[in-house]
Amino acid sequence: MDSLQKPTRVTLSAQIVEQMERCIKDGTWLVGTCIPGELDLMETFGVSRNTVREATLSLVHAGLLQARPGDGTYVISTDRLDAAMLRRLRNAKPRDVLEVRLALEVNIVQLACRYSMDADMDALHKAMLKRESQDISLDDFIRADLEFHLQLAKQSHNSLMYDLYKSCLSFIEDEICAYLMSSGSHHQDDKHRELYQAIVDRDEDRAVDLVCAILEDERTIFVEAGLLKK
Repeated sequence: MDSLQKPTRVTLSAQIVEQMERCIKDGTWLVGTCIPGELDLMETFGVSRNTVREATLSLVHAGLLQARPGDGTYVISTDRLDAAMLRRLRNAKPRDVLEVRLALEVNIVQLACRYSMDADMDALHKAMLKRESQDISLDDFIRADLEFHLQLAKQSHNSLMYDLYKSCLSFIEDEICAYLMSSGSHHQDDKHRELYQAIVDRDEDRAVDLVCAILEDERTIFVEAGLLKK
């Protein structure tokens, strides 16, 4: 018992960190947007400049915010898990990332086949149609593709699986962009349509085969583009 210590009061800056983090999590401050300036934050929270700076720096170190000199401080991640995963992924080998994606997505489609409900299927169908929209821009297509795969993760009805996959999304978005640039806009529409149908039919084996085929296509393109070794 000698190693135990009396609890300490939470510092003012820690309280501000908690409130700022809440603004990020609830969407008040969206990813990609600049947070209010120091003077505005001082007025909002009723604290000193030093307290605001200490709280902001804490969230910068945590990976939720990014300070851009002469521009402002931007939200780059929604929570600490996302930030930690993004840092780890940025230091990972492309092959390792693809293998982790395969492990996650195989399990996701298996669970989606087992546990999807009617409302889930409707949402997945809408995501597929958005992905296949005519004359869609590259940026909009990437967002639609991510929405489709994130919806699949949601249909696993495994919150931990969903959170892990969601935490990988920022890096996966970079991979998808690199894939499309290297493949000449090869959207894999047919395979995604077949994957949707396999989920509707609750055909786990077919869904797994299609996920493997989709990621194998990406691996082949990356190898041909020199982005990945065989």
